[in-house]
Amino acid sequence: MAKDPEHQLVRGIRQRDSRCLEVLVARYAAELYALVSHILGGLGSAEDAEEIVSDVFVAVWRELDEFDAQRGTLAKWIRMRAKYMALDQRRKRGRELETRAEKDVAALPDQAAEMAEDWLERKEGLRRALAELSELDRAIVYRRYFSEQPIREIAEAVGLTQRAVENRLWRARRALREKMTAIGHEERENVQGSL
Repeated sequence: MAKDPEHQLVRGIRQRDSRCLEVLVARYAAELYALVSHILGGLGSAEDAEEIVSDVFVAVWRELDEFDAQRGTLAKWIRMRAKYMALDQRRKRGRELETRAEKDVAALPDQAAEMAEDWLERKEGLRRALAELSELDRAIVYRRYFSEQPIREIAEAVGLTQRAVENRLWRARRALREKMTAIGHEERENVQGSL
């Protein structure tokens, strides 16, 4: 009997001993599930991750002859199988979402498509306008309007009085309005110039 537990598992699975596969599943299932879920990153459900992990163990059972102990450990080989299966699933899901989004956009009436395009342009304009604010003002705006922090917490975090934070927010809103208006005029001029 070999002393190395990994060697025993490999030998047992190659001899089709299902108990060895059970040991392998017990040892690696949770780790592989975490890895696969991380790689899917929201592009799949918990069931998708579980299915990939099951597929990994089926592949190990069927294709263990491809494992070469000279090139690395069994654990590494199994993790790599899981990684590539998860990446394939992620790419597939990403393509499906892109195709669905393209179909949805193509199905939109012209007016709705224009509205969506306009929204994207305004979003980009706001991003550019925010980038022109000072770092402190940008941080205050993000904390207040994106993280919805109370003025008191913002003041404590940035080391200012509540009144100073309110003044900076007022000036930042005014500056953003002016920049967004200027960007809007700029875009209209660009459109008119291209006609």
